Amino acid sequence: MPFALTFKGGNSADVLPFPPQHFMGAIGQIPPQGPVLDGERSLTLLKQLPTSTNNWTMRSRVTAVSQKRSGVVVESETVIVDKDTGEECARLGNSVFYVGVKGLQSAGEPSKIVIEIPQRPPDREVSEIITLERVQTYRLSGDYNPLHVDDDVAK
Repeated sequence: MPFALTFKGGNSADVLPFPPQHFMGAIGQIPPQGPVLDGERSLTLLKQLPTSTNNWTMRSRVTAVSQKRSGVVVESETVIVDKDTGEECARLGNSVFYVGVKGLQSAGEPSKIVIEIPQRPPDREVSEIITLERVQTYRLSGDYNPLHVDDDVAK
């Protein structure tokens, strides 16, 4: 099933919509008031990941909701568990920012991961011009996020 169809009610498990639909029920309905922005991601490997999809499962939960001035941040955690032993193999952290959402009560304990910026020049710098045609390829590929194609939304 094409990626675009997951946003139009498709039911393929091959493609994951953003934000993940199963998190929406955990925090209630968030009224659409603006763009949804992908935030931080983290991955902590705790042991060797299973090589078969029959031997592991994933458990997800919302860990924090933080009301900010211009919207709300929703943090979540997914744990990959070995079905045979019950051992946790990996933890995946994720945050999503809902622009314009107001009136939600903050809950949970927000992540306090601080990444130290090295006090040295970067190892490498890359400068690249993104053409309008390249940006529009997102839309043609089924990306309906206006942030990726509309300059006014991106400002």
